[in-house]
Amino acid sequence: MPLAGLVPAGFGFVCGSGMASTQSLYGFFYEPTVSPGVDGDPVEVGAMVSVGSAVGRTMSPVAAVTLMTASMTGAKPFELVRRVAPPLLAGLLTAIALRVLRVV
Repeated sequence: MPLAGLVPAGFGFVCGSGMASTQSLYGFFYEPTVSPGVDGDPVEVGAMVSVGSAVGRTMSPVAAVTLMTASMTGAKPFELVRRVAPPLLAGLLTAIALRVLRVV
């Protein structure tokens, strides 16, 4: 579960697209959960991949919304990323921890 959140977040950060991250990595995490003898829920893994992708895209300095916001406000994209990254990462790590501990 931690990798299902962190890997898409990293890919979303690099490419600036949550959809590309989700579509390209979902199958990688989904396939093992449906294998015989594996205790895993594909819905839970898919949700974590989606959340991780959204976090990565939201804090990406090359995402369209970041570039547009930076140009409209006169800020640099990395200034925006510095502001949003800490709470986004805290939220993602909390979601991962709650899922690993089976609280949610």
